[in-house]
Amino acid sequence: MEINKRFAGFVDTLAGSLGQELIFLGQSALSDKYNLLSGWEVKNLGLRYSRAWLVVELLCTWEWNEGNAIKSVLPFLRFCTNNKHESDFNVVPLDVIEILFHGAFKSCTKIDNSTFNVVKVQHDEVTTTGEPLFRALQGTLKTLFEDNAFWGRAEAESLFFKYFPVEELKSVSCISVTNTASKVLDILMPFLRKKDTVEMGGISTVVTSDENKPGIEKFVCQWLEMALSASMSPSGEKTETESIRWLTIAVSCFPLNSSGGAGTILAASTSEVTVKEKSLLVALFQKQRLQASMPGSHPVAADDFSQENLQTLVLDLYSESILAKLIAAAVAYCWPEFEVEDWKFVLLRLYNWLEAAVVDAEELAEAVADAAREVEGANEHKECSDCMKISAEMAVSKKGKSCSELTSFAVYIFSEIQGLYSLEVGKPQQPLKNLALASWERIEVRALEDILRLFLATGLAESAASFDRTAAEIISVNRLDQVQLWESVADVALNSSTRALESAVRAADLWGVGKGSINALYSLLFSSHPIPSLQWAAYHFLSTDPLRYCAITWRPMKTEQVESSERESEPVVNEDSSITSDANIRPDLAAVLETPAVTLLQSLLTSSSRVNYLLAWSLFLTHLQSLTPLTPARERLVQYTQDSESPNILLDCLFQHISLKKTSSLSASRKRNAKSTLEISEVTGSAKRAAATGSVLFAVEGLWPVKKKEIAILSGAIYGLMLKVLPACVRIWFTGLRDRSSASAIESFTSSCCSPELLAEEFFKVQAVTVTDENLSIRANHSTREVTALYKKEEAGMDIVIKLPACYPLRAVEVECTRRMGISENRLRKWILSMAAFLRNQNGAVAEAILVWKRNVDREFEGVEECPICYSIIHTSNHSLPRLACRTCKHKFHPACLYKWFSTSHKSTCPLCQTPF
Repeated sequence: MEINKRFAGFVDTLAGSLGQELIFLGQSALSDKYNLLSGWEVKNLGLRYSRAWLVVELLCTWEWNEGNAIKSVLPFLRFCTNNKHESDFNVVPLDVIEILFHGAFKSCTKIDNSTFNVVKVQHDEVTTTGEPLFRALQGTLKTLFEDNAFWGRAEAESLFFKYFPVEELKSVSCISVTNTASKVLDILMPFLRKKDTVEMGGISTVVTSDENKPGIEKFVCQWLEMALSASMSPSGEKTETESIRWLTIAVSCFPLNSSGGAGTILAASTSEVTVKEKSLLVALFQKQRLQASMPGSHPVAADDFSQENLQTLVLDLYSESILAKLIAAAVAYCWPEFEVEDWKFVLLRLYNWLEAAVVDAEELAEAVADAAREVEGANEHKECSDCMKISAEMAVSKKGKSCSELTSFAVYIFSEIQGLYSLEVGKPQQPLKNLALASWERIEVRALEDILRLFLATGLAESAASFDRTAAEIISVNRLDQVQLWESVADVALNSSTRALESAVRAADLWGVGKGSINALYSLLFSSHPIPSLQWAAYHFLSTDPLRYCAITWRPMKTEQVESSERESEPVVNEDSSITSDANIRPDLAAVLETPAVTLLQSLLTSSSRVNYLLAWSLFLTHLQSLTPLTPARERLVQYTQDSESPNILLDCLFQHISLKKTSSLSASRKRNAKSTLEISEVTGSAKRAAATGSVLFAVEGLWPVKKKEIAILSGAIYGLMLKVLPACVRIWFTGLRDRSSASAIESFTSSCCSPELLAEEFFKVQAVTVTDENLSIRANHSTREVTALYKKEEAGMDIVIKLPACYPLRAVEVECTRRMGISENRLRKWILSMAAFLRNQNGAVAEAILVWKRNVDREFEGVEECPICYSIIHTSNHSLPRLACRTCKHKFHPACLYKWFSTSHKSTCPLCQTPF
């Protein structure tokens, strides 16, 4: 094996130096004269020949030092198919496939169900396939057909009629060879079943098949009939192996849409499948149902995995997987023909499979949590390694891996049945009545609960293993072997009701395994080997009801009644309590929010650390946006951002992704690069949308697959939301920029895409604000960008005009007094400065800053002494009163001001009398 890897590495290096065309297409050795010709000259003389055997050698080796087939040989084959006008290019893929087909069908000697899939094969799953020739064949077909290559129905038909004659399959008695054939059909059938269409005048028209042209119907019907006849031997005894073989082939002829749900039903209804094929499929399904109800026939028990019965159990699990795929295909293509008994069989099997899967997943989580508790507080590395070993053994256990295919099909079937109702709303039909009579509503609730438990259990396992990075990686890597399962689980979980999710979360917390449901979701979101669908589902749950209130800080999950009552209550600032107390942010989130600048800003632009960092801040800012202004909960989080350098690091990171040079010269950029201009417009559009709506959910949803463009769009959205939620933090960062050209570009970007939306919202809030005090009135003028506050107290009064800049909120507002009455010059200057300070430091609306300023002035009239440090009664940032008094001079200070004084002066004495505090 090592020799093969060294040889493959040598060939790959040679092809990289001399060119893949020369190495893999070959060069004729007719004479020394021709050997001296360049590659271009040889090509034009037609002296090339295929070295398909060399390509096959690299494909079978698959991986070697510093290279693999996915990055070298497979792209070359795809390149060859894209050059259809070159005959010598076309011959290489065809020769390679012929060698691999013959080799794969002869070399399979054992059952291999480790990569059995519901819908389609992934490249990661191809890598884990054990048999080299089959792995090479599977990877080659996937590349040439499914990765936007030029091969389609014509090539699929050619391969089908060449390599899948019924007579040859009859002579095959090995299940593993049949399994190989079925997996190849999984790749070809979506193209063979797709109806041909042509575009005429912008309208798609289905092309009618030529009746004289040989179709696949005859072969499929023969395979279905063979599966029916093989189900029972002439003596009446079940020939299980023969039945499984033909079931495997027949079911693979009915492709399933990868989206699941209603999409599967719609795709099946438009597929090129005849009535005869559907009738045979229904008959096969019903025969399997009757056989399953016979005495002695039962699903595989979840705890029956003894070493003695391992081979038998593998076969049983494989047959269960085939049965599950048969049910999925029958539901998709033949559901209108289902009777009540058919639905009862489907639902019972579905429920049993999901229950077994939940038992496996929760046992895994419990084992990891138990191992974590054993080494809690241990200092010896060996003990931690032992725990990691236990976690690894459980994660890759035969028990959990063998049942993953069954679970994938169970979740897929569940989504199909749910999709039926979304398609047939308002159109009652007998099949749906039969489904209802089979107790679908009761099973749906239980099945959905099981799927949500699966979702949380895998997060709990990784969360429990987080004490050791290696142990957590073992859990996350194990999920990569079951990508399709977790994608299906995530899709169903996202469509679940709020009540179902809340129930599952409470059950997980009461279960007491790991660190709780919120930590489980963070483990999925920030996983070392993430699955995009799980990341999106975890983010969605953490940012929406009912979890968003307890996802950021340590708070109990709120019910809808508590949430509505809190929203309706008036915002009150507890002036006697310290708003500067710990924000109590969850450690999983805080660890990512506070990522050091050196670690973050020097990482790759598409690194997982950057993605996690942006997702964490998206969650934080979204939660901050949802909180009522001036409430203690919001003010604590705002103070948290003001007391740290994290917002500055975030903004530096965002503008590594937002191209300032391109955005500042948009017109010139259009002429140079249309693609770049489109990306710029998408970034500016995301920033504008986030600033207007206060949400980045749209950008997070489109983040995967992660690329530079998608991260740039999310960065623009986060910047727009940050301008809306934390304008003072952005303003302070912007003021500290030393690079004038960058500052100018940022100002231009902000004023063009974000400021108009933010200014419109500010003036709307000013006009909508209700002032209960008759001493204050506020009015706005959008055209001049001015807000006027008229304040009157006893015999004194003044009119203050606040002018907002065009690049609001980057630059500070201008404050001036246009009229005063009974106010001294010193007091007037003091009030204007305090108003400017409140507006400068307010991470909220202008109207809120005016109300806080008004309360400050009222307190002055009430005789409350101002803080000697900031000369304000109400603190401009956290809105607290001076309450820390010096024992000697009795002056009171704001806690935040005093803390800053101690930090900057490097002494702990009173600022006035210098007495030790």
